[in-house]
Amino acid sequence: MREQEISKNLLIKIPPRRRNRFIVHIPASVISVEKGVFKKTFVAGLIARACGIFRVDIIDIYKDPDAESEDVIFLKKILDYIRTPHYLRKILIPLDKDLRGVGVLPPLTTPNQGSFEETSKDYEIREAVIIKKSRDKICMEAGLSDKICVKRDKLRKKLDVGEIVYIKIRGEEFIDFIDEDFLKRYYWVFDVSTSDSLRDSLRKYDSYLLISTRKGVYLDEEISRKILEIFDEKDLSIVFGSPERDPDEIAEIEKWDLNKLIHISINTAPLQGVRSIRTYEALYITLALLNNIIFLSKSF
Repeated sequence: MREQEISKNLLIKIPPRRRNRFIVHIPASVISVEKGVFKKTFVAGLIARACGIFRVDIIDIYKDPDAESEDVIFLKKILDYIRTPHYLRKILIPLDKDLRGVGVLPPLTTPNQGSFEETSKDYEIREAVIIKKSRDKICMEAGLSDKICVKRDKLRKKLDVGEIVYIKIRGEEFIDFIDEDFLKRYYWVFDVSTSDSLRDSLRKYDSYLLISTRKGVYLDEEISRKILEIFDEKDLSIVFGSPERDPDEIAEIEKWDLNKLIHISINTAPLQGVRSIRTYEALYITLALLNNIIFLSKSF
């Protein structure tokens, strides 16, 4: 009953940020196997939706042996595009032939895109970008009928052109900037980074590794409890293999041994009814199960 009450309340409010981060490591070849820019873009959209739904903090795209460098670049472009509020895309996202298929993308509707209510009904929270600064004021684009200009004496810190800020508005009226403490308490959207290899991707973060593989253990009560104990102390890196290879096989081709790193290998789809599960399907399954385990522990 308590969980249902929490869930009901969270449906209409900005979701909380977890105590520690979810970092997802995705191979670029997840789109290499797809034919044509529209199919590749659509699959990228599915990845973005999964990571938005389950409040992933960072998507790290790594170049695996079955991918080209262009695949890494393409996937990052699409994820950067979909995570950006529509009213800021013309400013922040340059014209690019790789974006010609973005019409097939599903809406992301994460909180940074103005898709959630704040606890107060008196104002709306918006992501904005600094577009101009002068001696006495700065101006921002926030997707309203006109740009917002604010006197410098209202600023709490130095802001530069191109910097992203969060603001409170009422209708078309600017109220205030959102303070850093508030931003840290809530989930807004994922960040996107890239790596030249799986090894480089894992080295970036001081996190505990969960390896998604058919060869892993099931998420029984004992494993779930262990994951919760780890997550109380550290970020979780959730690592996915390519359409052709598990993460340990990718590491072997890169000439290092994944099994020498402390990790848990997990199988989140036991007795699967299909020959193989696509990487983006494994992403939904794994994140859903981990999210539920953490939510029911009251760690959110």
